Amino acid sequence: MADDKRTEGMGEDARAFAPGRTLKLRPVGNSVGVVLPKDLLEKLGVGEGDELSAQITPDHVLTLKVTSKVERQAREWIDRGAKKYRETLRVLSK
Repeated sequence: MADDKRTEGMGEDARAFAPGRTLKLRPVGNSVGVVLPKDLLEKLGVGEGDELSAQITPDHVLTLKVTSKVERQAREWIDRGAKKYRETLRVLSK
């Protein structure tokens, strides 16, 4: 498969998915979600309940990154600390 600007720097697994593949938005309760195909989930090593972090670039490209266990634990630790010390943090922010 010839590389182009869309797949430059990607591994072979990512290139196998990238060109021309369209994902459809579907209703999920009061929201809208994207259904990721099984082969993509397997390549990412993720499944139901796992977390992905999303980022939109200035040129409207959506990137998804698998959130590691360490990142999730760090975020939970920070959230617990912020909640526990909310009043102290509010006072210190003045």
